Amino acid sequence: MKDIKYFLRLMLLAFCALFGACSDDDEDKIQPVFPQSQVVSGEVGEEKVLTFEAADNWTLTSSALWCKFKKGEEQVYACSGSAGNQSVTVCIGDEASELLKTYEAELTLTMGGQQQVICKVTRPATGYEIRV
Repeated sequence: MKDIKYFLRLMLLAFCALFGACSDDDEDKIQPVFPQSQVVSGEVGEEKVLTFEAADNWTLTSSALWCKFKKGEEQVYACSGSAGNQSVTVCIGDEASELLKTYEAELTLTMGGQQQVICKVTRPATGYEIRV
């Protein structure tokens, strides 16, 4: 009798472990499709429009202080949106200016828990200006 109770408890424990390990979140998630990488170049004070198609909710961030996104009348370092065709205005500022140095910023798109650089923005070197 003692062996039967032990056996039934062991079977119940195995049954719970078997069904507890199975869940719906183990299914393969659909991998997001990122747009092809783009290269944008512009002078200080210029605004460029970046277009891409997103298959899911997305967030776009900049790696540099001088590269911002225009949201209404405000300039921000990150913007987000939902699936579909997107147009984002990129503002090239004059922050972190060093003479004779070219700057590059990476725009990273996060979608579906994954991220990828979709654009590199370059700002040309600033030189000396002579005035008489």
